[in-house]
Amino acid sequence: MRAVSMSALLSAVLALVAGAATWWLSPVATGHAEPWDGSGLYYLGALVVGGALAGLATNRPLIPVTLGFATGQTVYGLLALSSGPLWVVGLLFIGFFSLIAGGSGVLAHHVKRLIRDRERHTAT
Repeated sequence: MRAVSMSALLSAVLALVAGAATWWLSPVATGHAEPWDGSGLYYLGALVVGGALAGLATNRPLIPVTLGFATGQTVYGLLALSSGPLWVVGLLFIGFFSLIAGGSGVLAHHVKRLIRDRERHTAT
């Protein structure tokens, strides 16, 4: 079994913090405790920006960013929100939407790599 790289761990921690912060800021940004209940693009924007920033920290961002974002959102929900009959549905939503953050992390990583490769090619 391969050890987890420090960059993947950093990426997961950044995503965890971004996921929890998304929910923590939701009442202020949307007026709703759950970010997907608000109108507008707050939740999608938070997923894309948070995922991209976390994805820049590692070479393989999909799994650490997706799991980190899902964990951050879930832990915040467990600690700060009341649970109800739709908690399982909420977990499914969190899992699905965390894939958006993971995809954003992958995209950001590839853009960073393209820019780095272009700079190397231009310098030579």
